[in-house]
Amino acid sequence: SIPGTLWLVRRHKNAMADLEASKLDTEAAEAQAKIDVDQKTLSLESGSDDALGPTKPTHHALVRPFVFMKDRLIRNMTMDVHEDIHLDADVAAMHANAEVFAPSAENVFKYLQVFSACCVSFAHGANDVANAVGPWTGIWYVYNNRKVSSSAPTPKWILAVGAAALVIGLATYGYNIIKVLGVKMATMTPSRGFAAELGTALTISVCSVYGLPVSTTQCIVGAEMGVGLCENLRTGANWKLFGRTCIGWVLALVGSGLFCAAIFSYGVYAPSVTNLKYLEEYQLAMRNIARAEMTRMNTTNYANNVAFPGSFNTGLNTNLTNLNKNLTALYNFKANGNIRSRDLIGVFKNVTWLSLNNSVPTVGYSAAAATYAANAITVPR
Repeated sequence: SIPGTLWLVRRHKNAMADLEASKLDTEAAEAQAKIDVDQKTLSLESGSDDALGPTKPTHHALVRPFVFMKDRLIRNMTMDVHEDIHLDADVAAMHANAEVFAPSAENVFKYLQVFSACCVSFAHGANDVANAVGPWTGIWYVYNNRKVSSSAPTPKWILAVGAAALVIGLATYGYNIIKVLGVKMATMTPSRGFAAELGTALTISVCSVYGLPVSTTQCIVGAEMGVGLCENLRTGANWKLFGRTCIGWVLALVGSGLFCAAIFSYGVYAPSVTNLKYLEEYQLAMRNIARAEMTRMNTTNYANNVAFPGSFNTGLNTNLTNLNKNLTALYNFKANGNIRSRDLIGVFKNVTWLSLNNSVPTVGYSAAAATYAANAITVPR
């Protein structure tokens, strides 16, 4: 119909006018940014104080740490994440070559992107945050129950700490990732962002259902590269930054593995005060048992000689004397520095061997002759 056709023509005309106005605004903003950068460069070359920006107010020494913490916490909210468009030639060229869609369409996707961002947040919590609190939950379960389980309940306070750490990290240094993913990796607008976020959320959610630990950052980088490649294979995405990101992923795997191995080795192989205490108790118990056994054998040897003259075991007496000297030498800390467990175990084994080979069940006893028989049985060492 004629009214419908007129309405379509009018709508197309308004959309083209909005598009032209958006292009003019973009060109004006880029021109003004270039003027600001040139003025700042001239100020720096001339040594003017204006290039340094407004002078920060001075604070008392006791207040400065709190001011520093406050500045760090709100830096993400005051940082200009779009400054690289004017400072990086590759980023500026990528944004200049990007297709500009109708503002009316972008306005619709602004609301849709809120939904897609919520989906990514849900998927991020189900996968990445779970990857962080999962090992912590396992450690806490083993610490409290002294056993390993394939399914351990996650305490609510661990979830709260994990969520708080996520928010603090985003509020302090999150702007660096926002700059890379929102500005430098590919041109992001509400329509492009909606597509990238929805694809990322779908991928992570599916992986979470099947228990596959993936990285939200890697998924969103792949989604943005896909959006950029759909626009232009050469200029649609920042290939240099993508290459550096991939190298960073590989180095992160190797570096985190080595760093974790170093920390774990330090905890496993470093001297432990508790273990040293237990080791000292074991060594003291072995020494006392060995000496008590040697004392009993020596007393029995002399008692047998009194009861049965001529039955004194000279070899046993010599072995006991040598073992007692060895045991005393082991505890000479000035000469040895420490007690070698291997040597102490050797003395203990020799004492046990002597006791077995000189006991009544081993050597035998003749009630008729009222004397001990010769060694009929020899217990091997």
